[in-house]
Amino acid sequence: MNTLTTQQTRVLALSVDLRIRQSVYHSRQNLLEIASTPRYIYDKMQIPLRRKPIEIDLPKFGISALTSQHAANFAMPFCAHPYHKLCYVRAGRGQLLGTSKTIDLRASSLVRVPPRIRHRFIDEPDNPMTLSMLCLDGRALSSPESVRSLWRRTRELLPEMSAQTIPSENERAGLERLFDALVLELGQDLPDRAASALALSIHLLLSLTRALTRSQRQPSHQTPKRFLASIVDIDHRFTEELHVAELAREANMSYRSYTDHFRRHTGMTVTQYVTHRRIEFAKRRMLETEDILGSCLEAGFHDLGHFYRVFKRQTDETPQAFIQRHLKEASNS
Repeated sequence: MNTLTTQQTRVLALSVDLRIRQSVYHSRQNLLEIASTPRYIYDKMQIPLRRKPIEIDLPKFGISALTSQHAANFAMPFCAHPYHKLCYVRAGRGQLLGTSKTIDLRASSLVRVPPRIRHRFIDEPDNPMTLSMLCLDGRALSSPESVRSLWRRTRELLPEMSAQTIPSENERAGLERLFDALVLELGQDLPDRAASALALSIHLLLSLTRALTRSQRQPSHQTPKRFLASIVDIDHRFTEELHVAELAREANMSYRSYTDHFRRHTGMTVTQYVTHRRIEFAKRRMLETEDILGSCLEAGFHDLGHFYRVFKRQTDETPQAFIQRHLKEASNS
Protein backbone atom coordinates (compact mmCIF):
# COMPACT_ATOMS: atom_id res chain seq x y z
CA MET A 1 0.00 0.00 0.00
CA ASN A 2 1.42 3.38 -1.02
CA THR A 3 1.87 5.96 1.73
CA LEU A 4 2.02 9.72 1.32
CA THR A 5 5.11 11.64 2.30
CA THR A 6 4.78 14.58 4.68
CA GLN A 7 5.23 17.00 1.77
CA GLN A 8 2.55 15.23 -0.30
CA THR A 9 0.16 15.30 2.66
CA ARG A 10 0.66 19.05 3.07
CA VAL A 11 0.07 19.66 -0.64
CA LEU A 12 -3.10 17.55 -0.55
CA ALA A 13 -4.37 19.40 2.55
CA LEU A 14 -3.72 22.77 0.91
CA SER A 15 -5.51 21.61 -2.25
CA VAL A 16 -8.59 20.49 -0.29
CA ASP A 17 -8.58 23.71 1.74
CA LEU A 18 -8.43 25.77 -1.47
CA ARG A 19 -11.33 23.84 -3.02
CA ILE A 20 -13.45 24.38 0.09
CA ARG A 21 -12.63 28.09 0.14
CA GLN A 22 -13.55 28.38 -3.54
CA SER A 23 -16.83 26.56 -2.89
CA VAL A 24 -17.66 28.84 0.03
CA TYR A 25 -16.87 31.87 -2.15
CA HIS A 26 -19.19 30.65 -4.92
CA SER A 27 -21.89 29.89 -2.34
CA ARG A 28 -21.62 33.43 -1.03
CA GLN A 29 -21.80 34.83 -4.56
CA ASN A 30 -24.87 32.67 -5.19
CA LEU A 31 -26.38 33.90 -1.93
CA LEU A 32 -25.67 37.55 -2.77
CA GLU A 33 -27.32 37.06 -6.15
CA ILE A 34 -30.40 35.57 -4.49
CA ALA A 35 -30.45 38.26 -1.80
CA SER A 36 -30.53 40.98 -4.46
CA THR A 37 -33.29 39.31 -6.47
CA PRO A 38 -36.75 40.88 -6.13
CA ARG A 39 -38.93 38.98 -3.70
CA TYR A 40 -41.78 38.51 -6.16
CA ILE A 41 -39.65 36.16 -8.28
CA TYR A 42 -39.62 33.67 -5.40
CA ASP A 43 -43.29 34.20 -4.73
CA LYS A 44 -43.91 33.11 -8.33
CA MET A 45 -41.64 30.06 -8.24
CA GLN A 46 -43.52 27.04 -9.52
CA ILE A 47 -43.55 24.92 -6.36
CA PRO A 48 -45.90 21.97 -6.97
CA LEU A 49 -48.73 21.32 -4.54
CA ARG A 50 -48.04 18.23 -2.47
CA ARG A 51 -50.65 15.73 -1.37
CA LYS A 52 -48.11 13.60 0.52
CA PRO A 53 -44.65 14.16 2.07
CA ILE A 54 -41.50 14.26 -0.04
CA GLU A 55 -39.24 11.28 0.55
CA ILE A 56 -35.79 12.41 1.67
CA ASP A 57 -32.63 10.33 1.36
CA LEU A 58 -29.72 12.24 2.82
CA PRO A 59 -26.61 12.31 0.61
CA LYS A 60 -23.34 11.05 2.06
CA PHE A 61 -22.42 14.53 3.32
CA GLY A 62 -25.56 14.53 5.49
CA ILE A 63 -27.41 17.69 4.38
CA SER A 64 -30.62 18.13 2.41
CA ALA A 65 -33.22 20.88 2.06
CA LEU A 66 -36.62 21.31 0.46
CA THR A 67 -39.66 23.55 0.24
CA SER A 68 -43.03 21.78 0.32
CA GLN A 69 -46.29 23.54 -0.51
CA HIS A 70 -49.16 21.47 0.86
CA ALA A 71 -52.35 20.92 -1.06
CA ALA A 72 -55.68 21.20 0.74
CA ASN A 73 -55.86 17.39 0.86
CA PHE A 74 -52.26 16.88 2.05
CA ALA A 75 -52.05 13.75 4.21
CA MET A 76 -49.06 12.54 6.20
CA PRO A 77 -48.91 9.35 8.30
CA PHE A 78 -46.93 9.19 11.52
CA CYS A 79 -43.27 8.66 10.67
CA ALA A 80 -39.78 9.00 12.13
CA HIS A 81 -36.47 9.79 10.43
CA PRO A 82 -32.82 9.10 11.31
CA TYR A 83 -31.92 12.80 10.95
CA HIS A 84 -32.78 16.21 12.40
CA LYS A 85 -35.44 18.33 10.69
CA LEU A 86 -35.53 22.12 11.09
CA CYS A 87 -38.93 23.18 9.78
CA TYR A 88 -39.90 26.77 8.99
CA VAL A 89 -43.52 27.68 8.18
CA ARG A 90 -43.50 30.15 5.29
CA ALA A 91 -47.29 30.36 4.97
CA GLY A 92 -50.48 28.80 6.27
CA ARG A 93 -51.47 27.28 9.59
CA GLY A 94 -51.55 23.79 11.03
CA GLN A 95 -50.21 21.50 13.71
CA LEU A 96 -47.27 19.22 14.36
CA LEU A 97 -48.40 16.09 16.16
CA GLY A 98 -46.00 14.04 18.26
CA THR A 99 -46.82 10.90 20.18
CA SER A 100 -47.47 12.87 23.38
CA LYS A 101 -47.97 16.51 22.37
CA THR A 102 -49.47 18.81 19.73
CA ILE A 103 -47.73 22.00 18.56
CA ASP A 104 -49.69 24.78 16.87
CA LEU A 105 -47.94 26.24 13.82
CA ARG A 106 -48.45 29.41 11.80
CA ALA A 107 -46.48 31.52 9.34
CA SER A 108 -43.04 32.38 10.81
CA SER A 109 -43.03 29.37 13.19
CA LEU A 110 -39.84 27.33 13.58
CA VAL A 111 -39.73 23.83 15.01
CA ARG A 112 -37.05 21.16 15.36
CA VAL A 113 -37.91 17.48 15.03
CA PRO A 114 -35.07 15.30 16.37
CA PRO A 115 -34.14 11.89 14.95
CA ARG A 116 -36.38 8.88 15.64
CA ILE A 117 -39.31 10.94 16.95
CA ARG A 118 -42.65 9.88 15.45
CA HIS A 119 -44.56 12.87 14.12
CA ARG A 120 -46.89 14.15 11.43
CA PHE A 121 -48.01 17.52 10.06
CA ILE A 122 -51.70 18.42 9.81
CA ASP A 123 -52.88 21.50 7.89
CA GLU A 124 -55.86 23.73 8.40
CA PRO A 125 -58.04 22.71 5.43
CA ASP A 126 -58.65 26.27 4.23
CA ASN A 127 -55.08 27.47 4.91
CA PRO A 128 -52.55 24.67 4.22
CA MET A 129 -48.92 25.24 5.08
CA THR A 130 -45.85 25.84 2.97
CA LEU A 131 -42.78 24.50 4.77
CA SER A 132 -39.07 24.96 4.18
CA MET A 133 -36.97 22.25 5.81
CA LEU A 134 -33.32 21.68 6.55
CA CYS A 135 -32.66 17.97 7.05
CA LEU A 136 -29.28 17.03 8.42
CA ASP A 137 -27.20 14.44 10.14
CA GLY A 138 -25.66 16.01 13.25
CA ARG A 139 -22.31 14.48 12.30
CA ALA A 140 -22.14 16.88 9.35
CA LEU A 141 -21.66 19.64 11.94
CA SER A 142 -19.29 17.76 14.24
CA SER A 143 -16.18 19.80 13.45
CA PRO A 144 -14.52 22.18 13.89
CA GLU A 145 -15.43 23.17 17.45
CA SER A 146 -16.96 26.49 16.34
CA VAL A 147 -19.43 24.68 14.06
CA ARG A 148 -20.21 22.07 16.71
CA SER A 149 -20.83 24.90 19.19
CA LEU A 150 -23.18 26.63 16.71
CA TRP A 151 -25.19 23.42 16.27
CA ARG A 152 -25.35 22.97 20.05
CA ARG A 153 -26.55 26.57 20.44
CA THR A 154 -29.21 26.00 17.77
CA ARG A 155 -30.60 23.03 19.69
CA GLU A 156 -30.63 25.03 22.93
CA LEU A 157 -32.54 27.94 21.38
CA LEU A 158 -34.86 25.64 19.45
CA PRO A 159 -35.81 22.79 21.83
CA GLU A 160 -37.15 19.67 20.20
CA MET A 161 -40.85 19.59 19.31
CA SER A 162 -41.38 23.17 20.53
CA ALA A 163 -42.35 26.01 18.18
CA GLN A 164 -40.53 29.34 18.19
CA THR A 165 -41.43 32.43 16.18
CA ILE A 166 -39.24 34.85 14.23
CA PRO A 167 -40.94 38.22 14.87
CA SER A 168 -38.86 40.41 12.54
CA GLU A 169 -40.07 40.59 8.94
CA ASN A 170 -36.54 41.32 7.69
CA GLU A 171 -35.13 38.30 9.54
CA ARG A 172 -37.90 36.08 8.17
CA ALA A 173 -37.15 37.26 4.63
CA GLY A 174 -33.45 36.58 5.19
CA LEU A 175 -34.12 33.04 6.40
CA GLU A 176 -36.36 32.35 3.42
CA ARG A 177 -33.66 33.54 1.01
CA LEU A 178 -31.13 31.27 2.72
CA PHE A 179 -33.49 28.30 2.41
CA ASP A 180 -33.99 29.17 -1.27
CA ALA A 181 -30.23 29.38 -1.83
CA LEU A 182 -29.66 26.00 -0.17
CA VAL A 183 -32.47 24.29 -2.11
CA LEU A 184 -31.12 25.80 -5.33
CA GLU A 185 -27.56 24.68 -4.58
CA LEU A 186 -28.58 21.12 -3.68
CA GLY A 187 -30.65 20.87 -6.84
CA GLN A 188 -27.59 21.37 -9.05
CA ASP A 189 -24.91 18.78 -9.74
CA LEU A 190 -21.95 21.12 -9.28
CA PRO A 191 -18.40 20.44 -8.09
CA ASP A 192 -17.85 20.70 -4.32
CA ARG A 193 -21.60 20.57 -3.70
CA ALA A 194 -21.01 19.11 -0.23
CA ALA A 195 -18.77 21.99 0.89
CA SER A 196 -21.16 24.53 -0.59
CA ALA A 197 -24.16 22.94 1.16
CA LEU A 198 -22.25 22.95 4.45
CA ALA A 199 -21.32 26.62 4.06
CA LEU A 200 -24.93 27.63 3.33
CA SER A 201 -26.25 25.47 6.19
CA ILE A 202 -23.85 27.13 8.63
CA HIS A 203 -24.97 30.55 7.37
CA LEU A 204 -28.61 29.52 7.82
CA LEU A 205 -28.06 28.22 11.37
CA LEU A 206 -26.09 31.34 12.29
CA SER A 207 -28.88 33.62 11.05
CA LEU A 208 -31.47 31.50 12.84
CA THR A 209 -29.66 31.52 16.20
CA ARG A 210 -29.04 35.26 16.05
CA ALA A 211 -32.69 35.93 15.24
CA LEU A 212 -33.88 33.73 18.11
CA THR A 213 -31.38 35.26 20.52
CA ARG A 214 -32.49 38.80 19.67
CA SER A 215 -36.13 37.77 19.98
CA GLN A 216 -35.65 36.23 23.41
CA ARG A 217 -33.63 39.19 24.70
CA GLN A 218 -36.30 41.75 23.86
CA PRO A 219 -37.50 43.22 27.17
CA SER A 220 -41.10 42.70 28.13
CA HIS A 221 -42.52 45.55 30.18
CA GLN A 222 -45.54 43.43 31.06
CA THR A 223 -43.63 40.52 32.62
CA PRO A 224 -44.80 40.18 36.25
CA LYS A 225 -42.05 40.46 38.87
CA ARG A 226 -43.28 37.38 40.72
CA PHE A 227 -43.02 35.40 37.49
CA LEU A 228 -39.39 36.50 37.04
CA ALA A 229 -38.74 35.56 40.67
CA SER A 230 -40.09 32.07 39.98
CA ILE A 231 -37.50 31.56 37.22
CA VAL A 232 -34.76 32.54 39.67
CA ASP A 233 -36.28 30.03 42.08
CA ILE A 234 -36.14 27.31 39.41
CA ASP A 235 -32.49 28.17 38.73
CA HIS A 236 -31.76 27.47 42.39
CA ARG A 237 -33.97 24.37 42.75
CA PHE A 238 -33.79 22.62 39.36
CA THR A 239 -32.32 19.48 40.95
CA GLU A 240 -35.49 19.09 43.06
CA GLU A 241 -38.88 17.77 41.97
CA LEU A 242 -40.82 20.81 40.73
CA HIS A 243 -44.52 21.10 39.87
CA VAL A 244 -45.77 23.67 37.36
CA ALA A 245 -49.05 24.19 39.22
CA GLU A 246 -47.14 25.09 42.38
CA LEU A 247 -44.82 27.46 40.49
CA ALA A 248 -47.83 29.18 38.90
CA ARG A 249 -49.52 29.56 42.28
CA GLU A 250 -46.37 31.09 43.81
CA ALA A 251 -46.22 33.54 40.88
CA ASN A 252 -49.90 34.41 41.48
CA MET A 253 -50.79 33.33 37.94
CA SER A 254 -53.07 30.78 36.36
CA TYR A 255 -51.49 27.59 35.03
CA ARG A 256 -52.12 28.63 31.39
CA SER A 257 -50.85 32.19 31.87
CA TYR A 258 -47.72 30.96 33.64
CA THR A 259 -46.83 28.40 30.98
CA ASP A 260 -47.48 30.93 28.18
CA HIS A 261 -45.25 33.53 29.88
CA PHE A 262 -42.59 30.90 30.49
CA ARG A 263 -42.47 29.81 26.86
CA ARG A 264 -42.30 33.41 25.59
CA HIS A 265 -39.62 34.37 28.12
CA THR A 266 -37.32 31.34 27.81
CA GLY A 267 -38.28 29.77 24.49
CA MET A 268 -38.90 26.47 26.32
CA THR A 269 -41.53 24.72 28.37
CA VAL A 270 -40.89 24.41 32.11
CA THR A 271 -39.96 20.74 31.70
CA GLN A 272 -37.56 21.50 28.85
CA TYR A 273 -35.95 24.32 30.83
CA VAL A 274 -35.45 22.18 33.95
CA THR A 275 -34.09 19.31 31.85
CA HIS A 276 -31.67 21.68 30.09
CA ARG A 277 -30.39 23.02 33.42
CA ARG A 278 -29.96 19.49 34.78
CA ILE A 279 -28.04 18.31 31.72
CA GLU A 280 -25.71 21.33 31.81
CA PHE A 281 -25.11 20.75 35.54
CA ALA A 282 -24.42 17.05 34.92
CA LYS A 283 -21.92 17.98 32.19
CA ARG A 284 -19.95 20.17 34.59
CA ARG A 285 -19.96 17.53 37.32
CA MET A 286 -18.88 14.74 34.93
CA LEU A 287 -15.94 16.84 33.73
CA GLU A 288 -14.98 17.55 37.34
CA THR A 289 -15.40 14.02 38.71
CA GLU A 290 -15.69 11.61 35.72
CA ASP A 291 -18.45 10.00 37.81
CA ILE A 292 -21.52 9.43 35.62
CA LEU A 293 -23.83 7.93 38.25
CA GLY A 294 -22.97 10.53 40.88
CA SER A 295 -23.43 13.39 38.40
CA CYS A 296 -26.76 11.91 37.28
CA LEU A 297 -28.10 11.80 40.85
CA GLU A 298 -26.73 15.22 41.80
CA ALA A 299 -28.42 16.78 38.76
CA GLY A 300 -31.83 15.52 39.86
CA PHE A 301 -32.20 12.40 37.71
CA HIS A 302 -33.29 9.33 39.65
CA ASP A 303 -32.88 6.74 36.89
CA LEU A 304 -29.57 6.18 35.11
CA GLY A 305 -31.23 4.75 32.00
CA HIS A 306 -33.48 7.80 31.71
CA PHE A 307 -30.45 10.07 32.17
CA TYR A 308 -28.62 8.29 29.34
CA ARG A 309 -31.59 8.67 26.98
CA VAL A 310 -32.11 12.36 27.76
CA PHE A 311 -28.37 13.12 27.56
CA LYS A 312 -28.04 11.38 24.19
CA ARG A 313 -31.11 13.17 22.82
CA GLN A 314 -29.85 16.58 23.96
CA THR A 315 -26.18 16.24 23.01
CA ASP A 316 -26.02 13.55 20.30
CA GLU A 317 -23.47 11.60 22.36
CA THR A 318 -23.43 9.32 25.40
CA PRO A 319 -22.07 10.49 28.77
CA GLN A 320 -18.98 8.27 28.29
CA ALA A 321 -18.33 9.73 24.83
CA PHE A 322 -18.78 13.25 26.23
CA ILE A 323 -16.18 12.65 28.96
CA GLN A 324 -13.74 10.91 26.61
CA ARG A 325 -14.00 13.67 24.00
CA HIS A 326 -13.23 16.39 26.54
CA LEU A 327 -10.36 14.39 28.06
CA LYS A 328 -8.89 13.93 24.58
CA GLU A 329 -9.30 17.63 23.75
CA ALA A 330 -7.67 18.57 27.07
CA SER A 331 -4.70 16.25 26.44
CA ASN A 332 -4.19 17.68 22.94
CA SER A 333 -4.32 21.30 24.06
